[in-house]
Amino acid sequence: MKDYQAVSTIHQDIHTPHDEFGRIRDTLLPGNYIFRFLAYTDVLAFDDSNGSLRGFGHIMGENEILHPIGDIFVASMAYAVSPDSPVVVHPLSLERVVGKLVLQITDAREIRLKNLNIDVFVAPTWPFFYWDGGTMPNVRPYNSIVPQTGVRTFEAFLFPSTDPKYQVWINVRRQNTGEVVLAKAVPYVQIVANRKTILTGSLFGPTAWELIVKDEWDDDIEMEF
Repeated sequence: MKDYQAVSTIHQDIHTPHDEFGRIRDTLLPGNYIFRFLAYTDVLAFDDSNGSLRGFGHIMGENEILHPIGDIFVASMAYAVSPDSPVVVHPLSLERVVGKLVLQITDAREIRLKNLNIDVFVAPTWPFFYWDGGTMPNVRPYNSIVPQTGVRTFEAFLFPSTDPKYQVWINVRRQNTGEVVLAKAVPYVQIVANRKTILTGSLFGPTAWELIVKDEWDDDIEMEF
């Protein structure tokens, strides 16, 4: 990006040869540039207004419910290119900008055996992350789906907001009619970048919900350019 206008965009995906994935090459005219790097595991929506990649985030679904995002890593740096600049190789580490919500419903299997469905949402979900302004607290917040990833487990990646208090909504519905037979809210859930927030409990049993924030994640993604 030069003078806040995008001048070059390079994209890699799973079809890139393994030995080339993560290595970015470009040739630029002399000038001052900002390089921005984005690595992600699921489909994203992009805000490319003003000729630059201003932000990225959730895809809008039906009824203004946001689709989930995947794991996201970013990096940004400024660099000056001169007419006699040599070829420069920079090793660069990207940092995770999302937190992860893990919901463990201990009686989920038994609930489904009674012909009931479980829907999990989280709010307020900030739809976009902006390079220059974070998660924009003045943008209208939305509900986001928390997908089921196991028999008893629901998981979602989320952008931390300026107010880190989220609320998790759990609806138990009859499969044949869609009637909601239980609506449970878990308030004051904290989402922090590069940390897992784990909620464990039951919906129909006596178990209380326990909130644990864990930060033992795998190694960061590293890229060179």
